[in-house]
Amino acid sequence: MVGSRTAIQVEGVDDPRWAVALELLVSGEAAIGLSGLRLSSDPPTRAAGRRLQIEFPCPVDPVRGHAPPSSYLAELARSSLERARALIANASAGDSPFRMLVAESDLLYEFVYDYGTGTLLLATARPTGPLDWR
Repeated sequence: MVGSRTAIQVEGVDDPRWAVALELLVSGEAAIGLSGLRLSSDPPTRAAGRRLQIEFPCPVDPVRGHAPPSSYLAELARSSLERARALIANASAGDSPFRMLVAESDLLYEFVYDYGTGTLLLATARPTGPLDWR
């Protein structure tokens, strides 16, 4: 799900590859997979700072024939967002360099559906607050 567009998959900050993955993320050289999330960033600019994008996947096709009802999709998105926020909070609590990256970045959570050759952005959210549907 997250793998094809991600350089390194890690399960958490205690993963032996965490330090390398974090270096790639901080440099903007590559995205990383963290427990089902996809994290990417651009190198910071003086004008805009750094944006840290946290993609969390939509596990169902929201468009094709038997798309789920919008109420189901909204509840699925809310629970997935809570999980993503909790994973980022746990990783921040467990790793000081990651905590600094999160604190110094403009965080954007993105609810996406990966259809194989690309992704469809369904909704975005900030570190707090509701989803903004596209």
